[in-house]
Amino acid sequence: MNRSPPLAHLVLGALIAINLGGAACVWGASEISAQPVSSTRLWAPLSLRAAPLPKATTKPLASYAQILARPVFRRTRKPWSPQRSAPAKTSAEPVGKQLDVDISIDGLTMFGRIKRVLVTSKSAPDGVWLSQGAVVEGWTISSIDASGATLKSASGSLRLSLYPTLSGARRRALDTLAPPAHE
Repeated sequence: MNRSPPLAHLVLGALIAINLGGAACVWGASEISAQPVSSTRLWAPLSLRAAPLPKATTKPLASYAQILARPVFRRTRKPWSPQRSAPAKTSAEPVGKQLDVDISIDGLTMFGRIKRVLVTSKSAPDGVWLSQGAVVEGWTISSIDASGATLKSASGSLRLSLYPTLSGARRRALDTLAPPAHE
């Protein structure tokens, strides 16, 4: 003979009680719905309308003249001028005789064996990135190192430094601005 455990009887009884309670709620709700509904509303949904935004005020473009005068993507952030002055020569140190060259180095990048310099000249006043062996205004870039580049042509050799060498007075002025050494 197969006897069911007493716990099963308890669970089955609880389920019957829940079902009877649910049936009583449904039967009671049908009794309430048979009564007439009053004309006053006891509940109303919330209004989800947002408050109106204040009217946006815009300034005339002329009020931003100081900001717009300084280009964001220029190295110097100096105001734009239609005529460009000649690029400053950054310590062009000729090897041998004095040479008249209007070429300067404004940037340098080295990644593994790839070395490039940002060269400005009359033909490229905004600068152009060049590698070793490239030619700019008749000069060939013969070598690039961490401090600058060496250019060669038929008239001689020229060393262009990324950071100009400072004279004694300028170096002393910068040394006074340097932070003190940690003790």
